[in-house]
Amino acid sequence: ERKEKEEHDQPNSLEEPERMKEIYKSMSVSQQKRYEAFRSSVISKHKVAKVYQTVLGTTVPPPKTLKMLLAGITKVYVGQLVEEAKIIQEEAGEDGPLQP
Repeated sequence: ERKEKEEHDQPNSLEEPERMKEIYKSMSVSQQKRYEAFRSSVISKHKVAKVYQTVLGTTVPPPKTLKMLLAGITKVYVGQLVEEAKIIQEEAGEDGPLQP
């Protein structure tokens, strides 16, 4: 009975890759390129630590796990900003690289 519950609680590992393939196929070519750039980009944990220390006014570096968490959140936030900026750019009838 316990084993059945554990198996039911864990998602099927084959479902997620298939789901991601379907999502990827539904993206436009420009969205696919941005997604690929997002996946391959890395936020520097050292720079995240420097911002953390500056904002909190401390010289104590954050723990490794917090640096990883902050870098991940930062990456998602930047991705959302870029996607929103591309939508605004498209609505304005412009294309190409984002301009400041």
